[in-house]
Amino acid sequence: MHAMYGSARRIATSARSFPYGQSISTPSTASASDQDAAALGRFFYRNRKVNEWANHPAHRTTLRQLILFGRSARRNKTLLMQSANYLRTELTIRVAHRLRDMQTIPFVAMSNEQLDSIYQFYWRTFETLRRMSKIETDEQNKHLIHVVTQLLSERKSKLDLTASICRECIHYMEPETVDLFLARMLRSQISREVLAKQHIALSHMQVVPESSKTPQVVGMIDTQIRVAYSVAQSFKFAKESLAQTYGWDVDDERMPSLEILGDTTIAYLPAHLEFIVQELLKVSMQGTMNLHQKASHTPPIKIRIVDSGSKDDVIIRISDRGGGLKCVHSGNLSDVYNQGSNVIRARGPSLLPGANTVKPWSAKEDTLLWSFHNLGKELERMNIQLDARATLDRTHISADGAETPDPSSSYPGGDGLMRLSVLNMDSRSGLPIVRLYSELFGGKLDFRTLDGYGTDIYLRLPKDGTNKELHE
Repeated sequence: MHAMYGSARRIATSARSFPYGQSISTPSTASASDQDAAALGRFFYRNRKVNEWANHPAHRTTLRQLILFGRSARRNKTLLMQSANYLRTELTIRVAHRLRDMQTIPFVAMSNEQLDSIYQFYWRTFETLRRMSKIETDEQNKHLIHVVTQLLSERKSKLDLTASICRECIHYMEPETVDLFLARMLRSQISREVLAKQHIALSHMQVVPESSKTPQVVGMIDTQIRVAYSVAQSFKFAKESLAQTYGWDVDDERMPSLEILGDTTIAYLPAHLEFIVQELLKVSMQGTMNLHQKASHTPPIKIRIVDSGSKDDVIIRISDRGGGLKCVHSGNLSDVYNQGSNVIRARGPSLLPGANTVKPWSAKEDTLLWSFHNLGKELERMNIQLDARATLDRTHISADGAETPDPSSSYPGGDGLMRLSVLNMDSRSGLPIVRLYSELFGGKLDFRTLDGYGTDIYLRLPKDGTNKELHE
C-alpha cells in the first residue's frame, strides 16, 4: 500500500549522502542565490548535481495508491511526514529530469532571454528542493508547503514555456520533436502539481475538525464523483466562459443546450474532470454556434455516459452538429515549417528520450489538432503577459491553483495550464493541453468527425484507479 513512500525514503536516504548536501541549510525562500543564477549561462552543460538526481527514476503513483495512503495520512502525523519527504524527494527528481530535457534543446534556442529565464527558474527550483533537510516536524512541513506553494504560483514556466519553445525552436528542431519536448515538460508540471496539492490538502485535513471533513474526499480526490453532475457543472462553466468571450448574456438562446444520457460514479480529481469536460464542451459549443449563427434553432450538445464493456472504464461521448472538427491553422503552420529551407533541423535531438520513436510530422488535421504549435501561435498572437503574483485563497481553489486546502471546490481554478479556459482564444488550440490531463492516469481522448455535419468526442477514463501516472 505504501510502496511508493518506502521507495521515496530510500531515495531520500541516498540523496542525503551526496557530498554536496551535507552542510547546506534549508533556504528561507524559494529562490537560490543571485550568484547561482548568474553562473548558469557559463555552466549550462556542467551540472554534476543535476545528473546525480536525474539518474533516479520517477516513482509514478496511481490514484488508488493516493487514496489508500491518503485515508490514513489525514489522521496519522507519522504518515504525513512520510508524504512530505516523498514530495520533497520526488519533486527534486522530476525537476532534475526536466533540466536535463532542456539541455537537449539546441543552445542557440535556449540562449533566448525568455527561455534562459525559464531555465533559471527550474534551476532555482531544483536548488531549493535539493537543499531541504528531511521533514520531521510540523514546522518543517509548513515550510515545505510554503516553498512548494511559491513554486506552483510561478506561472512563467507554464504557458510562457509553450509560447517560447514554439517560437524559438521551430527553426532548429523537427516539429514532432518540439511537440514531444513540450508534452514531456507540461505533463511533468501537471503531475508535480497533483502530488504537491495532494500533500497540501492532506496537511490541511489533519487540522480541520472531523465534522467538517467529507468522508468520500481524500486530499484532491473524490472517490464518489457523479459524472453526470460533474458534466452539468462543466457545462455551466463553459457557458459562462463563452458568454464572456462573445459579450453575451449567459442565458442567451444562441448558445446550445445540453442533453445528458446515463450516469455512473468514478474516483477521480474533480478539478481535472471538470476542466477536461469544460474545454471539450467549449469546442463543441463554439463550432455549433458558428455554424448555426443565422439559424432559428441551435442544435443541442448531446452527452452519453456509459461504463465500458469490461466495467473498468467510463466513456463520455460528446456529440455536436458543429460542422466537423477542422484545424483552421493548417496552412499557416505549413508556411512556418517551410520557412528557412537552408536551416538544417535536428531530427532528435537524439539525447531527448523518445525522440527517435515519434512519427514524422504531417499536415493532416488529426496531427495539427494535437500540436502545441497552434497553442503557441495563439499565445504569441494574444501577447499574453503572465502575472507572477500568486492569488492564494485558503477556502477555495484559487485562480492560480497554488494552494488547494479545499479539494472539493469546483473548477474554474487550477494551475497555469488550466488558465487557458479563461483566455479569449479559439478552444481548439487548447486541445493538446486537455489531452495531457486526460492521459495522466491512463485515460484516452479521441474524436470522430464528419465534415459539414458534426463531431463525436470520446473521453475514456479508468474507474479502478490502478493505472500509473503517465510520466517520463
